[in-house]
Amino acid sequence: MNRKFLILLTIGVLTFFANCTIAQENKFLFSYSNSQGVSDLRYLELNGFQLEWQYRFKKIPLSAGLSVGYHYSKDKEIVEIPVLYGVNNQQMTNVKSVPILAHIKYSFFESKYLKPYVGIGFGMYHQAHGIVINTFDYPGKIITKDFTDWHFGFAPEVGITTDLFPSIGTFISLKYNCIGSDNKHLNYNNVSFNFGIIF
Repeated sequence: MNRKFLILLTIGVLTFFANCTIAQENKFLFSYSNSQGVSDLRYLELNGFQLEWQYRFKKIPLSAGLSVGYHYSKDKEIVEIPVLYGVNNQQMTNVKSVPILAHIKYSFFESKYLKPYVGIGFGMYHQAHGIVINTFDYPGKIITKDFTDWHFGFAPEVGITTDLFPSIGTFISLKYNCIGSDNKHLNYNNVSFNFGIIF
């Protein structure tokens, strides 16, 4: 399915449900995300989007919610990763990450227009990537293989929201995705910059 069509369809569905929601405490967030890898994959760049449902408590500056995202590397991007046993050169391609997280966020120093916050998310990350390998034993022979797995992770976040209109706002945030991995040679951790709309 065309990616742009999927994004527009999702925005339309969430807008419909948001307009049908009676309680003002329920909000939906849609954001674009750009992530830069750290540690082993510091040259990795992921782009994508995230959808989040958020419930804000009335009497305390606290909110809770759930989110799902889809992040992917550029089509032509190839990232070198540490050399393993018997491998001359190993490269990673077509990286995809689908985080499914539960969030808690705390707002502080709120003003009429700006609301800074800190938060943290916990959940599962579905990670996928392809590997291109050149071996010592067969020079010139290229081996390709796809890998996919689920990993537990958490994501501390800082950000700020602002109200454009009574029912629509915007936000920007910085998030550190700390993703567990059984492979000590591979580290998916990344820092993402996010901005989007609240409705």
